Amino acid sequence: MPMGHLVGIISIYYSGVSFCEPFVMHDEPFRVNVRYTYNLIDEKGNFGEASSFKVDLDIGDEEVKQYVDPAPDWCRLSHHQCAGCPLSADTNKYCPAALSIADVVQYFANVKSFSSCHCVVEFPERKIEATRATQDALYPLLGLRLSTSRCPILHRLSPLARFHEPFATSLSTVFRAFGYILLQEYLRSHETGVPMAFDEETMKEYYEKVGEINRNLSQRLADAAVLDASPNGIFVLSLFTMSLTYLFEQSKSTLMELCSKA
Repeated sequence: MPMGHLVGIISIYYSGVSFCEPFVMHDEPFRVNVRYTYNLIDEKGNFGEASSFKVDLDIGDEEVKQYVDPAPDWCRLSHHQCAGCPLSADTNKYCPAALSIADVVQYFANVKSFSSCHCVVEFPERKIEATRATQDALYPLLGLRLSTSRCPILHRLSPLARFHEPFATSLSTVFRAFGYILLQEYLRSHETGVPMAFDEETMKEYYEKVGEINRNLSQRLADAAVLDASPNGIFVLSLFTMSLTYLFEQSKSTLMELCSKA
């Protein structure tokens, strides 16, 4: 048995998460391998045809993923380009963030945002199922695709994609987002000898930039989608990223009490 595989039979059913396969520690720690499968549900409760969208890449990949060929016009970099975008339309024809979600937008263009949808999220080691409004089922996939795009601003979030958690609660998301930043600071300090620094204002400024990207994507998608499932999914993302610092302040006492119980 390879060193990278420690196998133990685990069968746990908790909060919609099913661990029914042997537990595996992967030989590819930088690989993101997640499949989202959607079944739209009509008013009578009948399931439609399933459609799957996959993210399968290494965090360090330099290649810009293009899921639709040819790319639609709304993916052009010059179309609602973000004010702080460091890319030039002279050398970059398309927005890498827009390219990363083009196939999702294309499929859901005619779907109403509040229609019901059954979603299955498959990892190599687990599976999660949930029934949500379509816009709520979409936003974790959109977030995963965007964080693994080659957008110079969003790419900072790519390590979080390796530990992707669909349908996470706000408290869980705050814990992961801020824990990730603190881990980054610790590892940087360990490597360089420079003391750790945690600046909430800098964090706030960064997530405001993320929110701006999401809002501009919403404008792009409004041009592309006949109805509103994809733009609303992006709008949910925008609200969520913008409010992370607010949620952190609101959650601080809960997190302090939680950590004090260790």
